[in-house]
Amino acid sequence: MTEHQTTLPFAPEAPPPPLPARAGPGGCRAEAQRRIRPEGNRLRSVVYHAIRAAGAEGMTDPEVSITTGLLSDTSRARRVELVQAGVVVDSGRRRQTQSGRWATVWVARPPAEPPT
Repeated sequence: MTEHQTTLPFAPEAPPPPLPARAGPGGCRAEAQRRIRPEGNRLRSVVYHAIRAAGAEGMTDPEVSITTGLLSDTSRARRVELVQAGVVVDSGRRRQTQSGRWATVWVARPPAEPPT
C-alpha cells in the first residue's frame, strides 16, 4: 500500500454495512436524543426568548427557525418541550408561512402573578 492509499472499513467489492434502524432503542431517534441532551436547556432558552421577544405578535415554527438560525426540526422539538412545560401556548391564531401553508402562532405565557 502506498502512502496515499487508505484502508476502507469494508472491502470495496463488499456491500457497505447496514444502517441503524430509524427508531427504537439504539436507533437514529435515540441517538439524536442522546446527542441533543447536553444542549437542550440552552436551545430551549434560545427558542423561548425568541418567542417571548415577539410579544403578542408571536411566532410560527418556521419563524422561530429563521430567527434563531436553528434547524426546523431542532427548534420545533424545543418549542414542543416549552409547550409541555406550560411556558409557551397556542395563541389561537394562524399565519401563512413562506410556502403558503397555515401555521400556529405561538406566544410566551405571561408570568404568573405573585401571590398576595
